[in-house]
Amino acid sequence: MLPDTPLQLLLLLLWVPLVAIVHELGHALWAGPGGFRVTSFGIGRGRPMVRVGLPGGVVFHVGWLFFTGGACVAIPRTPESGPRAALFHGGGIAAQIALGLGLLCIPDGPLSGWLDAGGRFNLLVAGWNLLPWRTGRMASDGWWLLSRLTRGAVAPRRALFEQREALQRVLAYEQRVGSPVGIWYGHRMLAWCDLLAGRTASAIERLAQVPPLPITDPHLESIDALIRTEAHLRSGHAMVALRTIEEVHRSAPLAPETADLFNVVEARAWLALGDVRRARQSVGKLAGLGGTIGREAASVSLTIAVATDDLQSVHATATRLSRSSTAGLFDPLSAARALASAAALAPDVATAARWKARAVGIVRAAWHRASAEDKPAIQNELDRLLHDTQTRDSTDASAMPEGHSAGLSR
Repeated sequence: MLPDTPLQLLLLLLWVPLVAIVHELGHALWAGPGGFRVTSFGIGRGRPMVRVGLPGGVVFHVGWLFFTGGACVAIPRTPESGPRAALFHGGGIAAQIALGLGLLCIPDGPLSGWLDAGGRFNLLVAGWNLLPWRTGRMASDGWWLLSRLTRGAVAPRRALFEQREALQRVLAYEQRVGSPVGIWYGHRMLAWCDLLAGRTASAIERLAQVPPLPITDPHLESIDALIRTEAHLRSGHAMVALRTIEEVHRSAPLAPETADLFNVVEARAWLALGDVRRARQSVGKLAGLGGTIGREAASVSLTIAVATDDLQSVHATATRLSRSSTAGLFDPLSAARALASAAALAPDVATAARWKARAVGIVRAAWHRASAEDKPAIQNELDRLLHDTQTRDSTDASAMPEGHSAGLSR
């Protein structure tokens, strides 16, 4: 039923911010069980007219574009939150459905018309949000729900540095609403992007400029230590990286996914020091692990196998890594380097060519999905890979007896 007077229209419009705040509160309440920590939430877009600091570093804000919905920003407490993240994405819809049904069940009274309209409006918006749609940078909660529940089948995971532009947008938003935890997290993630894209100097500069975590949160502190450990390793200070890992293990228990990534970095640090035995011990803790971190472990295992001329392990691990999806790898460039180095120990020319092609394909895919500022560093990696591959092919061919050069027949 359409409103008959301007007052009725105004009362109906009041449901827009009310629905928005209920929706965002639903996200905020389910963030913890979903593996996230809320940094800011509020209604309205644009410059905040109201900004209130809540316990735990959370910022509530009201933008001057009051009737344009809302937002709830939450950061994952572990590197890989998994299907339980669906709780966070579905929390807003659940809150709207509960409110809508509750309003429709209220007995008749003076405000029955307004309450009934609000209940129907809530259910209508909840239904729209539940539909899995995406357009440009906007996506419904239903789309994110489907993505989480299908473990990335709907929205394939991407390497961290391939998400730089999205992280920059979130950081800009958190700076606008004045969220200290969100600002800290944005800069830390961008530093991690720099490291994984091969821009170590930029990462170290960013880490030095950002203030410490403004709250006490062991999960976020462990992720911060993980990024600093990676920075030490990539800047040539493997022993400092190992000492940082030792301190983290002494301080507090780690979330399983974070502990797994520490084992990956620890194995790489021992490899950098030439201690293959300890590197193998570190990566051995991840035996049988699947998913993204399992593929990271396979990349390190392949590097160890190549270093020790373990032909059986090289073949098994390189075959597994070349056939599995590399989408969402934290460090796809290292996986590509491992595959390229394994080609020299391949059992035949065809297998070597397949591993090389897969290595080049991984880096090329990363280049296509990378931001403009990361493309030069990744292009350098691709150039080195192609040059090393061509040089190795030329050396291998010249070392073969006449009539048995690679790719030729008598």
